[in-house]
Amino acid sequence: MRDLTFMNDGNKSYLDNGMIDFDKHRIIGAKIGQIQIFQQYVRTIEINPLLYEYCKVIYHKSEEELIEISNELEPKEVVQQS
Repeated sequence: MRDLTFMNDGNKSYLDNGMIDFDKHRIIGAKIGQIQIFQQYVRTIEINPLLYEYCKVIYHKSEEELIEISNELEPKEVVQQS
């Protein structure tokens, strides 16, 4: 969606001579065509039960709890000054 927005907003619809900028519309049409191709395929995602349960738990923690867990798992290195 962001690409389409930038393609539309970043390019004039009309050229300086007043003619329609068909290149802009071709580019936007090509992007929409790509999106349609990607939407045709059905993707089945296998759920990893362990990861699923972890995500259910982790999203119920406060930011402070998550920072504490992060610091326990990957403590910040202490820089010694000489």
